Amino acid sequence: MNREYGIEAATVYDNKFWYFSMDFNMLFCLDLDSGKTKNLGRIEFEEEKARLFINIINYKNLLILIPMAAEHLVVYDTAKEMVIKAIKIVPPRKHKKNYDKNLKWESSTIVGNKIFMFGCTHTAIGIFDCDNLELEYDEKWLDYCNLKIPSANFRWFAKQNIVCGDSIFVSSAFGGYVYKYSDSSCMKQYTLDCGYPIYKIGLDENGFFAMSIYGAHFLRFNGDWEITNDTNLPDKFHSATPVKMGNVIYINSLNDNIVLRVNGDSKMCEDKEKESLGPMFYFEKCNTGYVCYSNIKRKIVLMNEDFEIIKEYEVLYDNAVKRFYKKLYSENNYSYIRYENSGVDLKDLLFLISQDV
Repeated sequence: MNREYGIEAATVYDNKFWYFSMDFNMLFCLDLDSGKTKNLGRIEFEEEKARLFINIINYKNLLILIPMAAEHLVVYDTAKEMVIKAIKIVPPRKHKKNYDKNLKWESSTIVGNKIFMFGCTHTAIGIFDCDNLELEYDEKWLDYCNLKIPSANFRWFAKQNIVCGDSIFVSSAFGGYVYKYSDSSCMKQYTLDCGYPIYKIGLDENGFFAMSIYGAHFLRFNGDWEITNDTNLPDKFHSATPVKMGNVIYINSLNDNIVLRVNGDSKMCEDKEKESLGPMFYFEKCNTGYVCYSNIKRKIVLMNEDFEIIKEYEVLYDNAVKRFYKKLYSENNYSYIRYENSGVDLKDLLFLISQDV
C-alpha cells in the first residue's frame, strides 16, 4: 500500500516503544534494542476509526490509553498483554452542544498516581486514579474562570502541558490563556498576547518552560510566572516541538529545515548542523537516548543528547500488517487484545452470550 500511517499516542516502558496507530485500531510494541515490532492486536470493543487515543501514559507495568474518539479509557497490562479495565466515558453536563464524542480530551499528564485529562470538547477535567483504576470528573473549574465562551465547535485546551510541583500548567486552545490547575479552586489564568498555544520545553527553575507555536513568546518560571519575548528568531519562524536534552533546548521549525538552540544561559542561535525533525507527536528519554516519532520522516527516531540521530525505525510495515490493511473491511481475520474480565476473547464471549439469549 502507498499510504503511510502515523503515530500520535505512545510511551516508553522497559526500553520498548509502545504506540497506538493514529489511523486505525491497533496497538504495537517496538523493542528499541532489537528493532523488532510486535503487533499486539485490536481493541475489540472500539470502532475502526482514526485518532481513537490521543495519548498513552505509563504507570508501573500499566499503559493507560487516553481517549480522543474512543468510547472508553483503556488500561492495558504489559505483563499479561491484555486489557484489564475499560471505562466508558460519560458526556459532560455543561456546554453539551459543544461536545463532540470524537474529540473528547486533548491534553493529559500524570502527577503522582493520578492522570489529569484536559478537554478537547469535553468540559470536564478527567481524573484517573492509577491504583484504584477509577475515573472521576471535575467540571467545577469553570466556576473559577471568567471565560467568554465562544460559539459551538471550539476546543477547550491545547495538547501540551507542564507539571511544576503539584500544579499543572495547560494552555487554552483559544484566547491565548495559560491555566494553572492544582484543584478546582486554584484555576488561575495567565495571558499570552500571541493568542496561540504554548509547548513544553523543560523544567529548569530559571529556564524557559514553553513558547508559543508562532512568534517568540516564552513562559518563564521565576518563583511565579512571567511572559517574555525574544526578537532573535528567524523571520516568520513557526516552531514545532521544543525539546530539552541535557542543559540545551532544541526548537524544530514547523515548515522549514531550521533548528534553534537555546543554551543554559538562555541565549538562542540557529544550529545549522542539525536536521529538523518537524512536528514530534511524542518525545521521551529512554535507556539508550531519546526517542520520538518524526512526522517529517514518518519514522520512529532514536537520538543522543546532542540531537544527533542514532537509529531510525520503520513504522508498521511488516507483511502481516500490510495484509491486515488490505483485508480490514472484507474479512475478520485480525487478532484481538484479550480483555481480562471476560476470561476469553471478548468476541468469543459475545458469541456465547448471543447463544444463551
